[in-house]
Amino acid sequence: MRGSYTVYTIGQDDSNDNNNDSNAAKLNKDLKEFKHLDTGWSYMLLFASFGTCCLIGANNYGTGIIHKILLERYNESVVLTSWSGSLQLALMCLSAPLSSAVIDKYSCRMSVILSGILFVCGYWATTFAPNMKVAILTCGVSAGIAAGLGYTASIVAIGFNFRKRKHIALGITLSGMGAGIFAFAPLMDLAHSHYGPTGFFIVMATISANVITFGTLYFPSSLEIYTHKQRDIDSESANKDKQLVGILKMYSQSVVKKPIVLLSIAMFAFCGGTDLIFLNLPTFVVSKGFTSIQAALFVSLNGILSVVGRFITGLLASFKKVNVIWLYSGCLSIVAVATVIYPFIANYFIGHILFNLILGIFFGSGYVLVSPMCSYFVDIQFSSAAIGFVLFFGGAGSLVGPMFAGVLLDNSGTYDQCLYSAGCLVFTASVLGIFTSCYRRKERQTFNEADSVCLSYCPK
Repeated sequence: MRGSYTVYTIGQDDSNDNNNDSNAAKLNKDLKEFKHLDTGWSYMLLFASFGTCCLIGANNYGTGIIHKILLERYNESVVLTSWSGSLQLALMCLSAPLSSAVIDKYSCRMSVILSGILFVCGYWATTFAPNMKVAILTCGVSAGIAAGLGYTASIVAIGFNFRKRKHIALGITLSGMGAGIFAFAPLMDLAHSHYGPTGFFIVMATISANVITFGTLYFPSSLEIYTHKQRDIDSESANKDKQLVGILKMYSQSVVKKPIVLLSIAMFAFCGGTDLIFLNLPTFVVSKGFTSIQAALFVSLNGILSVVGRFITGLLASFKKVNVIWLYSGCLSIVAVATVIYPFIANYFIGHILFNLILGIFFGSGYVLVSPMCSYFVDIQFSSAAIGFVLFFGGAGSLVGPMFAGVLLDNSGTYDQCLYSAGCLVFTASVLGIFTSCYRRKERQTFNEADSVCLSYCPK
């Protein structure tokens, strides 16, 4: 059995017919092992994935709380202290290729367990960090890489364990990001009030240790084991004399495709725009004459509604008649339009409520649909690499977007102009998403069993 699932298509040279017949027979035998998808332990893994995303969401979207604590502890400049939170948010996406490499070499389980270990080590080391520069490494870099390892592995693991209900399961998993900040933000503030800055990071290390516990539940499914074997065969047959070059060539041909590149640029613009919004949202609200407590309320509203929005997106993507490309672009367009209109209604309390309601429900769709869109253009054994490639660009956008806002504000710019820029970036991501439909993979005649697996991991 050679190559990816695409080698089993009908219509190759006659000289390969015999090999295809034997390959198909072998494939039919192997595919019988996939009957346990969507059943049994798959739902325990769904629970573990949701829990992992809850903890990652609390750590990443709680960077504002951590930022305030670091300011209090080290009394450094706001610019220097903000590097910790910025790096943590950006590295969640920038470290996605590292997670993909760990998944391909070992398993999703190993990636999540490493995520928990890095969280614990990072926060525990921050307890003893003598200055802010060290804290940037321990809290920002370590926690950011940890988030990337766990987040990417959770997305990929859902694809390996669900088939018919994959999109619903993905929506439930990623809704944990919003549930995490909603549930843990008060606990984080309470821990700081009772134990101080030093005790706070010990508590954070203890809470984050539960990622390791969830990681132990990520037992490899039959499909994950199968794709590892398939990838090993591809690697060996790619170039036996120059195996490393062959592996790199195999991945580049499978992952660096025009639609994946377009998705990557779209994710760069999307993350740049949305992170620009979230970075400046509290200050913008206060600048319009509202209190900091009201600003915090709007952030919490985003977290609650994000849970609902991500779940609904996953539910919609599960319907055969729903085109995930148009769903992705439509949700981003709504966010873009709302962001451009927001400055005109920001003098009214109801205006803030409406914007944050729209933002909370629709912005998470951009993350939920990354996996099904990548799976639409690459075979299942390369899905983790494709997701990592796209999220890497998203991490770069997370750095560039806030940096652009800082330069604009330092040069007599306004928060209104920042929001206009964010809206344009998100709209650009929406347009690029639509362009990927031009590269929609055509349905090909395949052997029945191969078709049932390969196409089941592509949006209908």
